[in-house]
Amino acid sequence: ERISELQVLYRVNAHIRMADPLSDVLTAVAKDLLLTCRFPEFAYALIRLDGRQFRSVRRIRRFIAKITETIVIHGKKRGIVEFGYFKRPPDCAQGEPCLFPGDRQILQTVARTLGRHLQSREIFERHEKLLNRISTGIFILREGIFQYANPELCHILKTPEDRILGAHFHDFVLDCPLDQGILNIAHFPLRARRADGRMIDLELTTQVIDYEGKEGVLGTLQDITRLKTAEKRLTHFNAELQFKIAEKTEHLEQANKRLQSLNDLKDEFIAVTSHELRSPLTAI
Repeated sequence: ERISELQVLYRVNAHIRMADPLSDVLTAVAKDLLLTCRFPEFAYALIRLDGRQFRSVRRIRRFIAKITETIVIHGKKRGIVEFGYFKRPPDCAQGEPCLFPGDRQILQTVARTLGRHLQSREIFERHEKLLNRISTGIFILREGIFQYANPELCHILKTPEDRILGAHFHDFVLDCPLDQGILNIAHFPLRARRADGRMIDLELTTQVIDYEGKEGVLGTLQDITRLKTAEKRLTHFNAELQFKIAEKTEHLEQANKRLQSLNDLKDEFIAVTSHELRSPLTAI
């Protein structure tokens, strides 16, 4: 019964406690272990993880009887959980075991749960660092309302997170296909208004996800204002280049016509000169 209650407790708290400091979580687990034994006033729990210790009480106790389980994270031993008595319980005679098989089962359950929690925490922390450093705005919507916004999205919209969360998507983004119920979009260009009133060009991608048991939208926004500006400059440059090429081509055609005219004049001059020279020479 204790094992079952403990499993339910940690399944519920595993993700809720993710936001709490790890030291608080491990200290709370050590204290919770005392509540599962017969004589908590004589019990002591200790968690060792990566060279640090977390105890059920501040004062260090010496075990007179204990059991130990290993904490495994990603297949590697990272720490141990120790649980036992620092004083012999009243109903435990000298030479008799103070701990029962059920106590070891509880400790095994706690060690496995801690391993999964710590593994999830490390994955969560890596993802959080990635989301905080990535140069793409990432958001989650539910019924068009912002539920999550990473720092880059706040930077793109020049709006603090507390003003984005709870706001509607269309408070910032204009002419979005989400109006038409299109939720799976790849690289859709749109316009948005920042908090300072400036209009910017964005590129949107979205997909439907399950968010807290309801349908949500996971999306990314990429600021392409500079890219759009560069494209306009390139288009203008290409148009100007084509105009100059056409102008130069026309000049070359006119020059070619003049050269052809001069060439014809040269041929005519040579023909006349040759005729004028041949006539006297023939007579001579």
